[in-house]
Amino acid sequence: MNRQWVVEPRHGFFAKDGRGWYAGAGNLGNSLPWLLPTTLRGALCTAVGRELERQRPNLLTPQEWLELKSELRLRSVIATRTPVGSNFTTADRMWPAPADAIHLAGQPAPVRLVARAAEAQWWDAADDPSLQCLDWLTIDPAAGHSNAKPERGPAWWTEAEFLGWLQDAVGAGPSAEVSPHRQTQSRTDIHVKMDAASGTAESGLLWAHQFRETLTVAEASTAGRGMPETHFAGSICRWGFGVDVEVTEERAAQVSPTTATLAGDRHLASLWEASDLTVFPQAYRQVLAGLHIGKRLRLYATTPTVFDEGWCPVGFRLENNRLVGKLPVIDVPVKLVAAAVGRPVPVSGWDLVADSDASSHSDGRQHQAGGAPRPTQLACPPGSMWLVERLDGQSFSAADVESFWLASWGRGTDDGLGGFVAGVDLDG
Repeated sequence: MNRQWVVEPRHGFFAKDGRGWYAGAGNLGNSLPWLLPTTLRGALCTAVGRELERQRPNLLTPQEWLELKSELRLRSVIATRTPVGSNFTTADRMWPAPADAIHLAGQPAPVRLVARAAEAQWWDAADDPSLQCLDWLTIDPAAGHSNAKPERGPAWWTEAEFLGWLQDAVGAGPSAEVSPHRQTQSRTDIHVKMDAASGTAESGLLWAHQFRETLTVAEASTAGRGMPETHFAGSICRWGFGVDVEVTEERAAQVSPTTATLAGDRHLASLWEASDLTVFPQAYRQVLAGLHIGKRLRLYATTPTVFDEGWCPVGFRLENNRLVGKLPVIDVPVKLVAAAVGRPVPVSGWDLVADSDASSHSDGRQHQAGGAPRPTQLACPPGSMWLVERLDGQSFSAADVESFWLASWGRGTDDGLGGFVAGVDLDG
């Protein structure tokens, strides 16, 4: 059965990134801006396991913990931003900013990059040959202000903004000016160890770590400024992680944990049950019913996505100077026209039960007391876009678009990696 929760940090979180624990001259421990799906799966496994331990006389063994984790599969992860004092609704879902959205100075909304064949090519022998068959993504000169300076846009878009972008609606997307309100806020906590005898700080034991606050103030009203209105403008909002979990173990499916611990410092989080977390938007369905979708789709990653070939989707191969393959839920051959993929996101973690298995890893690394690091995977960041086109020249249907809603693609899908949604490409 499937269970859906909103995981809400009670007072923020600290999720160590890949840099050293005390990096730089300030001995700063850096935090990720957002929890990885792999971390959330571990937190849910711990929450469910602790509830199961209440029903038995002894604690779970390391092997039982591993078996429990294999029976809790994270199907999707969706960010949420809800006003304090309000219950979660689908209008509170937040989505990663699309990589094909460019914010230009002087524009109230982002500009969509369009695919165009390159007029000239230059390649080095070391370049990936797959890149040579792709179109370039560029700003359409007809969009206006095409020579304006790009600006950094918000990391997260609201439900209304993102659905407008998927529909290729004119003026869809937020303004760059709301960027400070669309992310967890960072603070730095300073720590020092005192010498009890002298009453002074001990030399060399001054350090700091970065902490992420999940209570933020929403952007002010945008009414009358040509931007979509936020339904809770100016409110204090709490951020959370919406998770859809497939539970295959019968006992685990019956428990309902209300508390979880997050990341390295195990900060407390509340678990709220949600019934409509992953529902396909009715407004999007109605728009699709009246659109001629065409032979192209834009596929957006909603969570970090790992492919064996890096940015190139699994199963695609070079054929007659085209990258051709098949999509995971739409059984038609397609070609990859263009892609917008940002810098890779390292996905790793700590294996707490590693020292209870064999004496060493397969690559020769010895286990340490308390576990060992997991192998690092380089993932395409959320918001990455792949533009695909049917090889038979036929049009995609509204059912095709809906079938791709929160579809899984790539490696690590049981950990919540590789979530996707589809948008139309009216330009193609």
